[in-house]
Formats: sequence, C-alpha cells, structure tokens
Amino acid sequence: MKKIIYGIIMGFSIFMIIGGIITISEEGAETIDIILLLAFLILMIFSIYKLVKIKKMNEKNNPKENYLKNILEEEYRKKQDERKYEENQKPVKEKQNKKINYTKNEKVNIENNSEYNESAKEDSVDHSINEERIKPLCFPVEQETPNKITNSFASENDEDNLFYESFPVVGLNYENRRVKLKKMINAMKKNEEFYPLYDDLRGIELREELEFGDKIYEIQDYESIHGVYLEKEPDNRYDTNAIKVMVSNEYGEFHIGYIPKEDAAIFNNYIDNIVTCNAYIYGGKYKEFDDFEDKIKTKEKPYGLNLTVSYYK
Repeated sequence: MKKIIYGIIMGFSIFMIIGGIITISEEGAETIDIILLLAFLILMIFSIYKLVKIKKMNEKNNPKENYLKNILEEEYRKKQDERKYEENQKPVKEKQNKKINYTKNEKVNIENNSEYNESAKEDSVDHSINEERIKPLCFPVEQETPNKITNSFASENDEDNLFYESFPVVGLNYENRRVKLKKMINAMKKNEEFYPLYDDLRGIELREELEFGDKIYEIQDYESIHGVYLEKEPDNRYDTNAIKVMVSNEYGEFHIGYIPKEDAAIFNNYIDNIVTCNAYIYGGKYKEFDDFEDKIKTKEKPYGLNLTVSYYK
C-alpha cells in the first residue's frame, strides 16, 4: 500500500515539475514558481528514496518466506542420504552372506564326501540320504536372493513417492484447546524455545521495519511445537474418517484439534506412512506502526497451528 502511495506522489511530482519548467520557459520565472519547482523536486527525491528503501526491505524479508521450504528440503535430503547409505551397504552384506553360505555348503560337501567314501568301502552306499541332507541346506540360499531384490526395488520406489501436505489444525475453540495451546507456547517462550522474538528487532530498526513493511509477530511462523502426531478416531460420531492432532512433550500432553474433514477423508489411507509431522505456530502478539498516532502498537491474535506432513504413497 505504501509503495503505491509513494509511486503516486512521485508521478504527481514529476508531472508538476514538467509543468513548472514549461511555464517558466514561456512566461518567465517568478519567485513562487521557483519555490514550487524546488518543493516538488524535493518531494520527488523523497518518494524515490522511500521506494528504494521499501524494495531493500522486501529483498531482506524474502529469505524468511522460503525458510519453511528450506527446512522441508533439508529433511528430504537427509532421508534420501540415509536410504542411499542403506542401499550401498546391501551389496556388502549380500557378499558377506554369500561367502558364509559358500563356506557352509563347502563344509557340507566335504562331510558328505567323507561319508560317501566310508560307505563305499563298506559296499553299502545310500544316495537318498545324501540328497535329503543337501536339499534342506541349499533351499534357504535359493529363496534369499529374490526377496532381497524385491525389497531393494520397493525401497527405491519409496524414495520417488515421498509427498508433502499442509493443512491448518481445526477445532481449537472447543474444550479449552486454544487456552491449553497458549499456555504451552508461553511455557516454551519462557524457556527460550523461540529466539529471537520480534525477529530480533528493537528501537529504530523495529520502527523502520514497521514503517515500510507489515506487522511483525513476536513468534515467527517458522517456529514449531515438537511432539505433535496424528491419530485416527474411527469412533467419532460425526466423521468416521476423523484424524486427531495430538501433542506430547515436556510441556504437556493433550488433544489439540483435528485436520480438516475434506483432508482427513483422503489422508486417512496414508496416516501409517507418515515420515515427519511438523506443527508451525501462527498468531500471538505482534507489533505494527500506527501512521495516524505516529507510534508502534502491540496487538494480539489467537494462536493457531499449521501442519506440514511428509508421507509415502
């Protein structure tokens, strides 16, 4: 909004400066004309200065908007690295298993050959006994390889099937859930779980940020509550697909709310495949600049949570 206002002021100033120059060139320069020309020139320079400052503020704030995305990408990269490490270890383990199996089979063959030689000397060879001994020993080795290939293939496919879903937690206005949530957040804030507050801005820096930007919250929207998980509630009398949002950590344990009904109907099939569940805070105390009173004011909105869940399909 301020960007538009300063843009209009700059455009109007340029228009008046051009008009003043034309008037002075045609009718001559009077004192009032020169004063007005200088006034609009100063106003134009001031507007340009403000627009440049707003642009710099916006560029400074852009990394904060991508903070959540960077966190999710980092988690996904870690999961991929762990899976690749496990996949790289499989050939080594298979090679070791083959070596062990080969040693066992060789030992069995030596034992069988010695028994065969002893029985040959006695002219009483029984081939059926040797066959029965060899078959059960070889059978597990033949069955092991296909299973390992299948599991490896499924694991590789899982890496391509990691999805992310985001939705708000609903139902916070019932059973004092919002009060409990606020109490937990205040306890975490007191224990310095969220730092810095108000984006670590104070004094002149805070005022400048508020003058040319939007409101600044005490707790940023990339801060989260740990220990949040989802739980099915099939006996819910309003919706058999209902999914509860629960929290359990050192600050408390209670039922926060639900995921939206339309999301629960789809997500119910994948709740057992969840990899991560992050609950990001929004709302709370914030500061904004009052242009009319020319001062910073502190206001407050109810706390809420936005969930970001990663899972396999």
